[in-house]
Amino acid sequence: MEPIIIKGADKCPQCGSEQKNVEEVMNDLRETGLIPKESFKEGIAIQAALYDPTRQQVIATKFTIPIIQVRFEVCADCHTIYCTSVAVVFQQAEVARGTGRPFSPPQYKSN
Repeated sequence: MEPIIIKGADKCPQCGSEQKNVEEVMNDLRETGLIPKESFKEGIAIQAALYDPTRQQVIATKFTIPIIQVRFEVCADCHTIYCTSVAVVFQQAEVARGTGRPFSPPQYKSN
């Protein structure tokens, strides 16, 4: 399934600044080599699986778990936290026979 992406703010909704704290910090960390150059290109995300692990999976041994990701930024001028995008992505998972639970926690991928 294709991700569902809703675009958020490109600049601070409070003061209109385009200066972004998280972006600047991540760029500094990349330049110093503390994080890989490919990491956090789209900022920081909070994500949660939209799946109830206590629910038994009756038929499927492989299934898709929807995951909601909320990406945010912090204004460098007024320090307002604001949303830059909301996405629902889909992660494949497998169920251990007879347990109805995944073999291991899904490895969520960031877009």
